[in-house]
Amino acid sequence: MKRRPPIYGIGWSDPDGGPDTADVTVSYLGDAQEPLALALAEAVGHGGGSAAYPLPSSAVATLPRSAGTDLLQDMVEDECAIVVMFSTDQAPTEDARVGLLRDVHDSGRADVVYGEAHWWPADDSVDPFPLIELWAERWPDSLPIAHELKELFEDRWVRFHTVPGGRRTPAVEADWAEVMRRYNDVLGELATEGEELLVIMSVVSAAPEPAEHDLDFWTSVPWHYADPDLLFAHLFVTTSKWRPGAVDDLFRLAAEQQIGGVIMAPADLSWLFHPYAGGADVIVRDRVTRNALGNRFDGWTSTHPSGL
Repeated sequence: MKRRPPIYGIGWSDPDGGPDTADVTVSYLGDAQEPLALALAEAVGHGGGSAAYPLPSSAVATLPRSAGTDLLQDMVEDECAIVVMFSTDQAPTEDARVGLLRDVHDSGRADVVYGEAHWWPADDSVDPFPLIELWAERWPDSLPIAHELKELFEDRWVRFHTVPGGRRTPAVEADWAEVMRRYNDVLGELATEGEELLVIMSVVSAAPEPAEHDLDFWTSVPWHYADPDLLFAHLFVTTSKWRPGAVDDLFRLAAEQQIGGVIMAPADLSWLFHPYAGGADVIVRDRVTRNALGNRFDGWTSTHPSGL
């Protein structure tokens, strides 16, 4: 790895976590010689080397105007615990906040333009199928981020409500049978019994590398939804042979919002199925197929002109 230049970052943590919490989200990254970096160093008493410091909210008003001060002001208004991090040497650090700063810098996340379809595949692994290349071919200029797909492919998208009355959560236990029936019936129109389906799940993190997980890590992508926070969505992939009821446990977790960002798809990614609390989004290959599917389950679609 080439020598890392002196860098600094601005981040935030939960106010209840204390000033030394390692649970920091990096929101800004820059050159340690920038005027704002020098002013922040003076404000927190940074004398050199690599370290992280809490920044009192009262100090923000005294800083010189720059792009970063607008971000700091937003953090003050949101009552965040502000953390300033410096990495001005190559010495190993035991400060997890400095380590995070270095990792985010080395990943290149700060250089990814908003909305860009950027990928960080799993190290030392073979991309299955190959899935990244296939995704880029089937669904160009997009990422496997479930909530973004309906906007990027609106003409091929249809939403189905799974809770009677268009509610988001079942009111009584008896509603769950209907929820599962609707999930299975819609997915059954897309998949054939015995077909092996891909199941993609995402975990959003401030760290470029995913934590240990029971599923196989596939790739990381930028989580633009919270920009300017420099977040990552770590994607995990498994497979499941489709038959009615085979993935009801997964449907239940998605409907209870215990997991999010689930995408189910065939091996060729010709369609995408995203279950969530209160419904399911389906993206198919063309408008004709979308309309036919919507007509097949007309009573479960929205009457709103937007389809939501």
